[in-house]
Amino acid sequence: MSSSHTSTPLIAVIGAGPTGLIQTHVLLSSGFTDVTIIEKHDNLGGVWADGRRYGELVSNNNFGLYEFSKMGMDKDMDSDGFVKGEDIKKYLDSYAKKFDLEKHIRYSTTVLSITQSDPSDLTSPWLLQLSTPNGPSTETYDKIVVCIGVHSDAFVPTYPSRSVFSGSVYHTQEIDKPAVKADLAKKERIVVVGMGKSATDAASWLAGTGKHVTILYRHLRWLTPRRVMGGLASLKYVLYNRFVYSFTPYHTHTTWWRRFLHTNPLGKIIVSAFWAGLREDMIFTNGAGQKGLVPPISPYWYASTIGLAHKSYYQYIKEGKITPVQGEITSYSETGLETTTGPVAADAIIFGTGQYQRYPFSSPELTEKLGLTRPSTPSSLAAYNAKKAPHVAHLSKTLTLRNPPPDLVKIPHPSNPSPLPNLLHRHAIPIPWLNARTIAFNGTVDAIDTILVSEIQSHYIADYFANTLPTPLPSQQEAESQALRAAVWMERRYMPTGATGTVVGLDYVQFVDELMGDMG
Repeated sequence: MSSSHTSTPLIAVIGAGPTGLIQTHVLLSSGFTDVTIIEKHDNLGGVWADGRRYGELVSNNNFGLYEFSKMGMDKDMDSDGFVKGEDIKKYLDSYAKKFDLEKHIRYSTTVLSITQSDPSDLTSPWLLQLSTPNGPSTETYDKIVVCIGVHSDAFVPTYPSRSVFSGSVYHTQEIDKPAVKADLAKKERIVVVGMGKSATDAASWLAGTGKHVTILYRHLRWLTPRRVMGGLASLKYVLYNRFVYSFTPYHTHTTWWRRFLHTNPLGKIIVSAFWAGLREDMIFTNGAGQKGLVPPISPYWYASTIGLAHKSYYQYIKEGKITPVQGEITSYSETGLETTTGPVAADAIIFGTGQYQRYPFSSPELTEKLGLTRPSTPSSLAAYNAKKAPHVAHLSKTLTLRNPPPDLVKIPHPSNPSPLPNLLHRHAIPIPWLNARTIAFNGTVDAIDTILVSEIQSHYIADYFANTLPTPLPSQQEAESQALRAAVWMERRYMPTGATGTVVGLDYVQFVDELMGDMG
């Protein structure tokens, strides 16, 4: 039952991953007392939950950088400067226990749809159609926060002739399950599809168990070593600082140094030299050059898709335990896969092709109105493109985004349903609901430091719901203009090499600065 806009509104948080946990903790700490987390799985953690991790999964972030401000990680979770997936799960369990969040979580409960009780009144309560262990249910909440993250569903590309292949097909999310591990133990010819972090991690894990693995990829990807400068320095001390981040362009250049680097011809030369140096260091430290696995394009253009290299990946290739094969899959076959470079034999195929963001509980019409997809009719799309035009012109002043390499290609597979950047205010608030204060999204942003971004957004959303933001909200027209500028920048900066959804990547510090500025 809704509290009907009393001082203690009922709030539903959808998702019990890291973002859902920190959002709930912040809401409770801000005085909201009736908060329920709705989680479709039987345990918390999101991508780190039991049954969703793969063997030897390690965070992209250094130890000490994947934790919330109110509770640090135990020092024994430091694994060569990073954190193992199972330890992140333990940390999240401990966090929920310490702050008494477990009692707010309803497990094995799926949100089937969300609608407003009065569609003509954007301040009206939300109706959630749920599938629960006790059957279907309809519940009413005054406010909802969607915290399903950017990796909500496993993405497995579709290819013809799937039925003729009698072997096993999995996604990396599944391979740590006991039944899957037992099946893979019997296989002799294992093919991992992909060249990002999850694919190379899975191939390395399997190679470490004694299996020979073929890793099949369409395009080479950059993988950063765990230590840089020839192995002398931790990635944490070199990568995570504002000076380094100044060498990637944001849609708004807030300092003279950033304006110089990205709008001045001499600055552009300095930016190119910085990334050229980073390229050479990655090749030298990884040893990728010795194995013919150097992408032809600067890591500058792949900034949002650079993953952390497994500590043994390149060594396993050198030892012949992993064999890289380049080719575009055209179909399944009786013996494996057909590709543009020839057949690839397989008894088991594992897709390390990532995850995508999906909102299955929202109708297409509502999803578009929320700003999560683009206009669907020719006339509305034409109006949208007209609104984009000034921002495209503005972005043309950023010299470091001009003239991308001619062979720069879009990596996403055609069947990938991931959306373009959202059009939410501060990537959190649907613009038509800006003054209604009844719905928000947290965790829609793909960033180098997702934990920091999620925590700052949690405080922003709590202040927004409580109407205590010291900075007045913009008008809907101003908010739309800001969102369009950010979307145009993302489409130019991160989309060309395969990023999908809402990506701030290496530019998360500037985004956090915007949120902090709004919060005073």
